Amino acid sequence: MSTITSEATTCPEGGAVQPPAQGGHLYSAGDVNRINVIHVLGLITAAGTTGVVWLAHISDWIGVIMAAALLWLILAGFGKRAWRWQVTAKVPHCAMPDLSGTWSGEIEIIKGKGGENVGEPLDCYVEITQDWSRIAINLETDVSRSWSVMASIDARRTANDVVYHELHYEYYVVPRSDAPPELSAQVELIDPHYGTAHLKLEPSPWPRARPTELSGIWFNDQNFERWGKIMLTLNP
Repeated sequence: MSTITSEATTCPEGGAVQPPAQGGHLYSAGDVNRINVIHVLGLITAAGTTGVVWLAHISDWIGVIMAAALLWLILAGFGKRAWRWQVTAKVPHCAMPDLSGTWSGEIEIIKGKGGENVGEPLDCYVEITQDWSRIAINLETDVSRSWSVMASIDARRTANDVVYHELHYEYYVVPRSDAPPELSAQVELIDPHYGTAHLKLEPSPWPRARPTELSGIWFNDQNFERWGKIMLTLNP
């Protein structure tokens, strides 16, 4: 699936909406306390640097430079890679499901505009780029493209105390200018609009296994009233 690089489009309220810059946008996580995790990493860095300075008899100012450089490396390494490790996910307030990758699936329109094929599955392709603090969710069908503008990954607890995770995100949709000619009638039905999706992660709970399925519902704003279901599977 190609990365979405749509030009700015006029949003329903006026102005322009653009896809997020490379790296996506910030997102929240209901059971993750990023401040506490950064504090712990800072304490580990301070303790490690202090030990090196004391054992090697390094001057204080060199120790300060070492501590700053080490903290930057630890935070960068954790934010890009270490947060994905299962051992890291077991640390309190640190578990974050990894959704990055390409996904394939179907969108089903349950309530749509006149002229749409209500109830007929529509193939879709999703590319998710994610690190510990930023995410980008780009979705394509044959007639439209969308990208996320905000998101959260939240933990839910059932009555029998089982924890599962859900992805909630708001997106912006534009019609595809490169759609096949035979789909031009469907493209003309689509105006730029906002929407929201609520997807459950399977299998769950994290971090026993990486999620490989997302399923749930989506619905659009008052400028393009319709809603339906979405089912996605992570590509190998």
